This record gives sequence, structure tokens and C-alpha cells, in this order.
Amino acid sequence: MPAFDRKDFEARYADLLLRARRLWRITLTLLVVVWVALLSAVWLFSFVRWPAWARGVAFGLFGLVFVGWAVAHSLVWWGPVARQVGLVCPFCRKSLAAVRGRPTGLRVLATGKCPSCGAAVVEPGAPSAIVPPSRPRPSPFAALGLVLLVAASVVTGRRLNADYCRLQYAGALTAADTAHADSVALPVNGRSRTPGGTCVNYRHARLLEGRR
Repeated sequence: MPAFDRKDFEARYADLLLRARRLWRITLTLLVVVWVALLSAVWLFSFVRWPAWARGVAFGLFGLVFVGWAVAHSLVWWGPVARQVGLVCPFCRKSLAAVRGRPTGLRVLATGKCPSCGAAVVEPGAPSAIVPPSRPRPSPFAALGLVLLVAASVVTGRRLNADYCRLQYAGALTAADTAHADSVALPVNGRSRTPGGTCVNYRHARLLEGRR
């Protein structure tokens, strides 16, 4: 006799997936807000003139939100929430909803077995319509927003390079100083060996004119 009624298991797993999506939306919103704030800092607040510690804090905040979500989602979140909704194997006491952050509810419904110990926990079969897909398709608006954010990031990267190179040339009083500034690598994609990786390319392309 399986430990779970099939309809009851599906309802619990659907509830868990809805909670996971809410968590994803909240975290994605935080990432976008922090990233937009960093882009705005380049255009509005002379980001390259900030002290090194301030730039480190800004980028560290973005990394902290991203890494924090990844750790929480993979290692922390699924286990407690699975216990809250009651999706725990009665034999091995491990989560039936996910293993190491990867959803396993659909596999459990298909095989009827616990993904950890292999014990029969539910009647096997195809999931009903009540169970949403574990990885839903992104909406067209989300895809458009991502494209716009990437485009804004590319344009802002060029602005950051230009501001950084202007700062290098501002203190160039001699030909030797200018030559040194010419050789300075661009902060965004300037460490590669491809053409356009130093300030001299921005100077020759007249990309340093305008803003001071």
C-alpha cells in the first residue's frame, strides 16, 4: 500500500512548485534592482571615480544576492518547504520534492518511488493537469526585459570604459604619460587579447569626446 494518495501527493507538489516560483520571482526582482542600480551608477554618479572599496561593495552586493539565492534554493529551501507540505519519504525521511535542489516530484509520480531510497510511496502514472511543469516557459515580457537589460549592459559597459579612459588621460601631462594611458586595459572586456582592449582604441575612435 503506497504511503501517499496520488491526488493528495499531486496537490502538495503543486503547492510546493507555486512557492518555488514565488521565491524565484522575488529573487529575480532583487537581482534586476541591484543590476539596474549598478548601471545607473555608471551614468549618473561617475562610478569609475568611486573608491575601490565602494565599487567592491556594489559588485559584492550583486554577487551576494545571486550566490545567496543559489545556495538557499539548492541546499536550504527545498528541504524545509518539503517538510511543511508533507512531501517527505516515510521510510528514509528525505525530501520527495527535490534532491540537491533539482525537482523530483514528477519522477516520483512517474515511478511511484522515493528518489533517495527507492521505496514505493505513491501509485505510479502520468501526472494530472493539476501539477504545473517544474520549469515553465518564460513569458515574452520576461524575455524582452532580459534582451533590454543585456543591451543596456553593453552600452553601459562602453560608457564605463570611456569614463575610465578619460580618467587616465586627465592626468597625462607628457607624451610618456599619454603613452602609458594608451596602454591601460579597458575595465570591461579589456583583459582579452582581442583588438580594442586598451584606451588607445577608444581615443583613436574619438569615443572619449563629450562628457568630462
